[in-house]
Amino acid sequence: MRVIVIDNSAGSLAASDPHQNPPEPQRPWLIAQLAAARDAGVVSVVVGSRDLNTRTTPALNVASDGDEIARLLVEGGASAYFFDRPEENRTSSIPAGAQQQIPAFGTGTLGYRSPLSNTTDAPDALFGDSGFLLAQVAVRDRDPVTNRAPVGVRLIPVVDDLALQAIDGTLLRRSRPALFQGLGRRPVAGDRWGDVSGADGNPNPPGGDPYTAFPPAPCTGPGCATRIVPEYQFASSDRDIADFVRQDPASTNLRKPFIGADDRVVTDASSALLCPFNPGTATVTVGAGGLAFTQQVRVLAGSVQRPCGTRPLDPTRFTAPAAPAVAPPAAAPAPAPAGAAPPPVAPPPPPPAPSAPPTPAPAVKAVPPVQPLPPAAPPTEVPPARDLTRAQVPAPPPPPAGGFGRPIPPGGAVIRVLEEKREEELAPESSQAFAAYDVDEGPSVPYGPFVFGIVLLAAFAGASVRPGLRRRNRRAEHAVAVARVEPDPLDPRTRHRRTR
Repeated sequence: MRVIVIDNSAGSLAASDPHQNPPEPQRPWLIAQLAAARDAGVVSVVVGSRDLNTRTTPALNVASDGDEIARLLVEGGASAYFFDRPEENRTSSIPAGAQQQIPAFGTGTLGYRSPLSNTTDAPDALFGDSGFLLAQVAVRDRDPVTNRAPVGVRLIPVVDDLALQAIDGTLLRRSRPALFQGLGRRPVAGDRWGDVSGADGNPNPPGGDPYTAFPPAPCTGPGCATRIVPEYQFASSDRDIADFVRQDPASTNLRKPFIGADDRVVTDASSALLCPFNPGTATVTVGAGGLAFTQQVRVLAGSVQRPCGTRPLDPTRFTAPAAPAVAPPAAAPAPAPAGAAPPPVAPPPPPPAPSAPPTPAPAVKAVPPVQPLPPAAPPTEVPPARDLTRAQVPAPPPPPAGGFGRPIPPGGAVIRVLEEKREEELAPESSQAFAAYDVDEGPSVPYGPFVFGIVLLAAFAGASVRPGLRRRNRRAEHAVAVARVEPDPLDPRTRHRRTR
């Protein structure tokens, strides 16, 4: 392919000739270059500065000799013409109104963007989506008669960030269409502002839109056929759950899907209208300018209704798990050919040598466990010597060892218990305690003299006790413990004794 560049920036091809190096006319040179490309069978494309369509509205950057140069390009076999159009992306056919035409593409939206729409004498914001134009030439489809090949363009948007806006939310009802919109943030840069209004102090116009919408805003003017829209696409991860479908071009309702000849909606990646078909979860994606943004949507259960209807679920959702692979059986050995010697038979392996019986281990004499030594008996207290000068009053037996403290806990630590000091009085009534025995049950012993003697001893003891001994000193440091020994009911010697 050959690209031929001309200079008509001064208003026309002839007006720009003096500015060439060397200064020479461009028209004969252009005709010679087109003829050489046709003779060589090479597709040619021409690039210039001015628009060659004199009937485009608004007339921006139009060459005065546009129709004449356009006919020259068609006769020379040029496949397309590219030019600079301020703040707009448009396509047209040149020469205007001729029988044979070639496409012309104008672009210039890498700078400012017009803040005005539907204008007739200034750039229109509907055609000002920021992006660069990418030409595609089908060289293999070149026509050998005219030396022309089909040419198309793609507008690649220039954005710094991308997002997906769910206008109707992400929780959708079955068979009810929902609208989405992609938003691309244009590169941060300066802008042109209008004059400041005296009423509110804001500039008018306020400046260009910093966002590029996907899909772009609808165009209803007379020049919408010349619009070049930016490239973008919508996609769904589960098209049987929810999918983007084509909008009805004959309706102004953006939520009305197009119904095809089979009475069903039609899938369209350039549409932002989503149709939920079956309950479930799907991930929707918008991609533009090399960026992508995904969002998850959920479809609620419900009845099937128009206009979206439903779609059958993907059969892979009901596929049973594959059975585990089984290794094929080993192939039988191939038979030996006729006349061949039989293969040598390997002798059987010798039997293993008998192993010697294991030597029994010597018996170990069991050692009886060591019995722990019995605890030492607690020392017995020696009773004090009896004072024979006083009345022989039987002394109370010593209290048991457990009466003075608590038993030793399982941990082995001895807990010292501090006993509170107690005050006791020695009453003479304790000396008059006596015991009685039944004569009928015991042996025949004369108890009368014994009883008379005990009573006499008690009388002498009461007379010999001094008054000072009735109360002991209250500051005694040793507490007196009184214990009572109960007779053993199993002892035959005390079984017939009872206390009165």
